[in-house]
Amino acid sequence: MSSHTDIHVQEVVRKAHEELRQLMRHRLQITRRIGTVKQTIVGLATLFGDGMLNDELLELVDRKSKSRRPGITEACRTALMEAPKTMTARDVYDQIQETTPLLFASAFGSTTMRGLAGRPPQ
Repeated sequence: MSSHTDIHVQEVVRKAHEELRQLMRHRLQITRRIGTVKQTIVGLATLFGDGMLNDELLELVDRKSKSRRPGITEACRTALMEAPKTMTARDVYDQIQETTPLLFASAFGSTTMRGLAGRPPQ
């Protein structure tokens, strides 16, 4: 390729990189804001009762009874969505251990997380 073409390609890559970084920052801000709004709704429901929330809202704030409790999948999803950079399985493991240590309390959680990280939990 000619140097003229290389300059244009580099400019496109630079702009795409800049846009991606901006979108990742926005995603993190939005994820945090969603968490804040959910906590507000859950706090109000705790004070005034779940009856004030419709089924859709109960589901959106994870208050609707489920057959399964939130667990490793949700913790992994949250860790990945809130990550400012690409994460390895080890990064996800460390993040979950830091933010949700109760997942390590059960034998199932411990075994699953050990498999995720490739080493036993400490």
